[in-house]
Amino acid sequence: MFLFSCKKDALVQSADVTAESMLDATDDSLTVLNLMAKADASKFEGAMLVNQDTAYTFQSRVWQGIPSVTVARNGYIYAAWYSGTAKEGPGNYVIVQVSTDNGQTWKENALIVTPTNSKVRFFDPSLWTDKNGNVLLCWTKCKDKLWDGIGGVWYSQIKYSGSKMMYSTPRRIADGVMLNKPAESNDRTQTLYPISVWRINVAGKVNDSGINIFRSFYDDVAKKPGPLIEVGTIPASNSLLTYNEHQIVQLKDDSYYVLIRGIDGIYQTTSKDLATWAPVTKFTGIPTTTSSRFFVGRLASGKLALVINNATTRTNLTIYLSDDEGKTWGNSMLIDSGNPVTYPDLAQGRDGKIYVIYDFDRFGKKNIKMVSFSEADVVNNATQNIKRTLISGF
Repeated sequence: MFLFSCKKDALVQSADVTAESMLDATDDSLTVLNLMAKADASKFEGAMLVNQDTAYTFQSRVWQGIPSVTVARNGYIYAAWYSGTAKEGPGNYVIVQVSTDNGQTWKENALIVTPTNSKVRFFDPSLWTDKNGNVLLCWTKCKDKLWDGIGGVWYSQIKYSGSKMMYSTPRRIADGVMLNKPAESNDRTQTLYPISVWRINVAGKVNDSGINIFRSFYDDVAKKPGPLIEVGTIPASNSLLTYNEHQIVQLKDDSYYVLIRGIDGIYQTTSKDLATWAPVTKFTGIPTTTSSRFFVGRLASGKLALVINNATTRTNLTIYLSDDEGKTWGNSMLIDSGNPVTYPDLAQGRDGKIYVIYDFDRFGKKNIKMVSFSEADVVNNATQNIKRTLISGF
């Protein structure tokens, strides 16, 4: 997750935060990322608005959902999701809120990433904190419809000063969509990005589905990342896929494990080198799954964590732990039995506390919920220790 190195005055509204985008416009090595893109795809066509907590335009929401969470080194919790217009489509915008007191209170609409072109939508935000402590926000842009066949992953480094959000100039890094967090390699020299192309109808044409992996290498001498490189595409039958929403983790033997959202549940594959992949098969590590987003990643203890709907519908949101690299998922704890409870994301604080964010009833209660607990709570199935927070909604 190494998107920045040091350079003065690169962050908007900030003199004490320094950052430089990895996407320098003069760097020809990055042009491979835009081979599909139309001429205007690299245009931001949006605005970064801070302190919008009293703005009626962004307070009155018909619906909201699809959240992400990360924890900064100073303990601040960042949450992001999207909303806008009456449904998913042109006019969608990204909301970022932040808590400086462990989730007790939240700075509402601390940052809004909104399109300035009525044909554009910003959606599927993803938050993470890199090894240098930088907080990164990614989102996807597409134009004219729910999905335009190209998309485009954008990012900005953000930091809450205590009174306002600071951010770096938004940059486009790839075609496609990246809903789930990137993952660091075991040696922390590179970051792996799960970027996909959706297989849904666009103006009468259906794309071939693309389950893509990108990576960037970190130069510890120059304190600067190398370019984002497309490693390749995981081969899978188009009949299995729609939105993909895959996530990757490197196992302790240095192989790679990927879970993928399929049309009828969750699928899996592995690779030793990111070039050759095992056949994509149905994930059977838990009794039942549904076609919905999940989270899989490594905790500080070394165990793998999986947050997923343990049902054939979007209910029974559950966290599982594995101490044998995903072969079995022995410990579990039910997070929420509501219906629908969907699209979880997970972050872990430096103190080991686990935070899981998810949405409930996007068009009704419009809840963005967060729970926190310890790894020991999962091992002991201590649901009574779960701390529950309503970030937004009714």
